[in-house]
Amino acid sequence: MVLTAVKRKRRGPDRGTPEQQLRRAVLAGGGDPTLTEYPLGLLLTREFINDEQHNAGLHYAGLYRACIGGGKLRQPVGPRDMSPEADLAVQGRFEEATGALLDAGKRAKAQVDNVAVFEFFPQWITGWRLGVDYRDPDDDRGNLLLGLTALAQWREKGKKDPPERVDPTLGVC
Repeated sequence: MVLTAVKRKRRGPDRGTPEQQLRRAVLAGGGDPTLTEYPLGLLLTREFINDEQHNAGLHYAGLYRACIGGGKLRQPVGPRDMSPEADLAVQGRFEEATGALLDAGKRAKAQVDNVAVFEFFPQWITGWRLGVDYRDPDDDRGNLLLGLTALAQWREKGKKDPPERVDPTLGVC
């Protein structure tokens, strides 16, 4: 007896089991359930942050990944066989973004790194998801919002200013 494989027609992306879909819908609270897959998306869909803060966090995570590595990448930043000039430009943008974050404070930078780059769900989100009243003694939420706002302002400023020359003394990523 010969068994043959039955081909099924694909109807689109795999959206998970019905239980997973229900879980995401509950997390989204009426928003887009596909955004609950990562912390910035959950914050956006629950309206803790706005589009600019969300996009700034993703942009920073991409720059971090391109220059340092590690973390998780939600959007491609381009091939790694960039020209040295492009590599320097990316390094310069990353250093500017890091500077904007550090101007907001070390705790703000730490929170953005944890949430945007490494995709750790902070306890104040996890507690909320589990129905636990989590007290935030270190103001992690406030520091995260402060850092994402600083990044969004940095990105907006960069759109208005003409691009500066890249300093050739900067190291390559």
